[in-house]
Amino acid sequence: MNICVFGIGYVGLSASICLAKLGHNIICIDKDFKKINNLKNGVIPIFEPKIKELIKENKDKLTFETSLDKNLQNIDIYIIAVGTPTKDNGEVDVKSIYEVIDTIINNATKNSIIINKSTVPIGFNNKLQDYINTKTSLKLDVISNPEFLRQGSAIDDFLNPERIILGYNSDFALKKVLEMYKPMQLKEEQIITTDLNSSEMIKYASNSFLALKISFINEISKLCEKTNANIEQVKKGLMSDSRIGKKFLNCGIGYGGSCFPKDTKALVNIAKNHNIELKTIKSAIEANEAQIDYFLQKILSFYKENISNKTFALLGLAFKPNTNDLREAPSIKLINKLATLGANIIAYDPKARYDKVKQLNNIAQIFDNADCLIIATEWDEFKDIDIKLFKKLKDKVIFDGRNIFKNRNLEEYGLKYFCVGKNE
Repeated sequence: MNICVFGIGYVGLSASICLAKLGHNIICIDKDFKKINNLKNGVIPIFEPKIKELIKENKDKLTFETSLDKNLQNIDIYIIAVGTPTKDNGEVDVKSIYEVIDTIINNATKNSIIINKSTVPIGFNNKLQDYINTKTSLKLDVISNPEFLRQGSAIDDFLNPERIILGYNSDFALKKVLEMYKPMQLKEEQIITTDLNSSEMIKYASNSFLALKISFINEISKLCEKTNANIEQVKKGLMSDSRIGKKFLNCGIGYGGSCFPKDTKALVNIAKNHNIELKTIKSAIEANEAQIDYFLQKILSFYKENISNKTFALLGLAFKPNTNDLREAPSIKLINKLATLGANIIAYDPKARYDKVKQLNNIAQIFDNADCLIIATEWDEFKDIDIKLFKKLKDKVIFDGRNIFKNRNLEEYGLKYFCVGKNE
């Protein structure tokens, strides 16, 4: 098939590369000239395992363009993967989607399918279909196909999905999209077909439920500290219950990224517009926002509220490991709060870059001039750091915001260790 993908961010780029691997011809369109120019020259704008290798393997099936009004001849399927940011009040900005739709309408030459992977309010795709029908006599059917790719494992998630959600109104459109996915040889139970509104709701409900699990375990971790319970033991007991499951129960300094913060706020706003108050999701948001301050208080308590001129070595900037994404990263929120209180920050992250702090390129160097250490992201390479590096810290103290050193007896080496959910 000839497929045109609009929006070459995490979702758009990952989807494009995987669809090319499946044998389709892909035109990737993004208005960011620098990004497209870099991709043409083999420079990948994001860090994501396996992406670089797959682009190289499938370069003959991938075309990168900046123009939104060319290369639209003989397209079978258009995929929309542009950003839909959430405003402070929770309203979703869908302007970019309409820009793409207008481009398709003005340039399409035959009946085609439009797959919308962008996260949109419930009911939006039906409105979008009505809008299209008033603007063109061509049959351009909309399919809602929300993405559930995890940053850091996006390629594997696309090629080996737990489920593919397809919201549709047209049997013909559904048949064409199933044909697009056919090379993946999916099992029947992996494909869930719904109406358009239900598909949109599944996306919001899924992300909000996972965010709620994270906020829940963080709240329980606070109570563990006050009651001398051990969050790791509590978590083990929870995870053994199949009704609860094992995922998204790691306590820490809160969730971040491009999805959970904006999708929870958007869902609360959508519900508000329908006179429904989503109390659980609102509480999850509030708990997440409070988690950074709770962790910060551990640091301030140790230093008796005075961290002026202290130098904090921060390990991890990205909101999660195996990505370079800083969007809504708890580490950045913590850095800003520490800096406001007069602290100095030096940082190391294997892939992410943040120009507002002094960032070192070698993990060993970060200990040389630091008073204490903060763990903000659980990269694997941090977990087995040589104890000799820890002993370089002037104040011999570690604040572990991800509990990655919970099984190491750091106190034996004269180090003070503070984590989440254990009353150390």
